[in-house]
Amino acid sequence: MKVPFYDHRRETEQLSGDIGEAIERVLASGEYQEGKEVREFEKEIADFHGSSYAIATGSCFDALFRSLLALGIGEGDEVITVSNTDIACSTVIHHTGADVRFVDINEETYNMDPAALREAVSEKTECILVVHMYGHPAEMDEIMDIVRENGLSVIEDAALAQGAEYKGEYAGTIGDIGCFSHAPSKMLGNIGDGGSAVTNDPELARRIRELFIYESPGDDYINIGDQKIHKGFNFENEGYHGRMVEISAAVLQVKLNHLEKFIEERRKIARLYDQKLNNLELITPYEAGSVSHSYRNYTVRASDRDRVRRELAKEGVETGMHYTPPLHLQPVYSDLSYEEGSLPVTEETSAELFTLPMYPQLTEAEIEYIVSTLGEVI
Repeated sequence: MKVPFYDHRRETEQLSGDIGEAIERVLASGEYQEGKEVREFEKEIADFHGSSYAIATGSCFDALFRSLLALGIGEGDEVITVSNTDIACSTVIHHTGADVRFVDINEETYNMDPAALREAVSEKTECILVVHMYGHPAEMDEIMDIVRENGLSVIEDAALAQGAEYKGEYAGTIGDIGCFSHAPSKMLGNIGDGGSAVTNDPELARRIRELFIYESPGDDYINIGDQKIHKGFNFENEGYHGRMVEISAAVLQVKLNHLEKFIEERRKIARLYDQKLNNLELITPYEAGSVSHSYRNYTVRASDRDRVRRELAKEGVETGMHYTPPLHLQPVYSDLSYEEGSLPVTEETSAELFTLPMYPQLTEAEIEYIVSTLGEVI
């Protein structure tokens, strides 16, 4: 049996009727950018998270970058984040002119270790970029205590944790701004790239939105002298490109209607994996009692990970390996002077972690095959 690690076609086929109607609606409207679909998606994604404001972007990278700028992060500042994540997190920090500082993680959740964070905060620190890894929210109470004690801002990168909850609150809604990815492999996946940011602060929402190079949809005109000028061509600052297009917003509206159901399917698959892998020499995902894991990834740890992955591949089971080597040991950050052993938990876990197929459309037969094959390999 062949079991792909991702299979985006399955979700598209499952929702093909509604997705097709949404695309046709946009094509028939003649509005392919700056139309009502993006605004409607922003309203719906804000409502889903219980947030006051949402801003749709071309990618999660774009949402993170704009969020940092909206918070006033720039040259001379320091932003603390983790090393076991996508390079987008550190790249957006450097693009603002700020310095990045990596801290170690919790061995169970793979999220930022609050004790390591507390020790790392310096006079330069202005912002904490928290990444909710694999669908398990970070320990936000302790992190927010540190943030408040030091007068810092906090951005939540919830690209891997949309729909996950921490003590009844959605990941991405606890800090100043939450950012999400709508790339095809994410919880709310587009048929291309996409992202969004949510906040309850009207001033932050305004600043994020103003960073679009053109930001004034519809027939919004102002008078300048004797001229009536479309507001989108009255420039008060230099912004950035990175808008979400109308077809993307229409497709995401369709998928948002199914997000809760699909997350519950992921949780069911995770419970099956938990039960069937219980007796193997593997470390399966941890779920704290205070959280509701959304299982964007089902990560396991094996001391001989590379051999296990090779053997699974021979039997047709594709697996993933995320964020290894960790960023602090990558050539691009050699000038930051991190050495092996600098972040011991990050390094140990990243050498053992790999990811099993996890998407709502997996069949019971495929799950059984994955489990039985993994058992034989182990």
